[in-house]
Amino acid sequence: MARPKVKKMAVINTKKIFPPKADFRPKTDQPPAGAKNSGGNCAKWLAKEISGKIPVVVSHGFLNGSAHIFTNQINETGKTFCTRFPIPELNHHLMEGLQFPKENKKLLYFVFLESKIYPKRIRQRFEITKKVLTKNKIKFAAHELTAKDVASAITEAMVFSNFTTFYMAMLQKVDPAKVPWVDYFKKELDK
Repeated sequence: MARPKVKKMAVINTKKIFPPKADFRPKTDQPPAGAKNSGGNCAKWLAKEISGKIPVVVSHGFLNGSAHIFTNQINETGKTFCTRFPIPELNHHLMEGLQFPKENKKLLYFVFLESKIYPKRIRQRFEITKKVLTKNKIKFAAHELTAKDVASAITEAMVFSNFTTFYMAMLQKVDPAKVPWVDYFKKELDK
C-alpha cells in the first residue's frame, strides 16, 4: 500500500495566539497584583491560588472541551480534586449549593475560562455568577483569553491549563507524569 503524500503542513502563528503585549494576569476577587509575585506568570499565580483548594472550572460552549481537559489535568497532573460546570447549566442549580457545607468558603475556588468571543448574554451570566460567588464569600479567578477566533482560543486555553497544572505538581512536590492510583486500578482490573 502506497503512502499518501503530504502536500502542505500548517504552522500555528503563536503571535496571533499570544500577542506580544498580552496581559495574562487573571481578573480576580483579589487585586491582580498577585500575579506579580509569580513574575507576571498567570499560570504559576493561579497554581498558587488554587493550591489546597477544590477548583471548579467554569466555561461555555466552544471552551467546554478545554475545561474538561483542564479539570482532568488538575486531577491527574496537579494531583488535586477538581470539578467543572458549564454556563448556563451552573446558573440553574449550582449557585443554591454554595451555602453548605460552611467549609465551601475555605475550600472552593472557581476558575472562569472567559472569552470575548462568547455571546453578550453568556458574558453577562459570567459577571452575575461572580457576584453570587462574592456574596457567598467564595474566591474566584477569571482567565480572559486573548484569542480572537475559536481555534486560537482553544489552543490558548490548553497551553494555559498545561502550565497551570505543571506548576501545581511542582507546588505539591510530586512527579506530574506518574499516576500511581490509575496504575493500581488498571492492575486490579487485570486480575
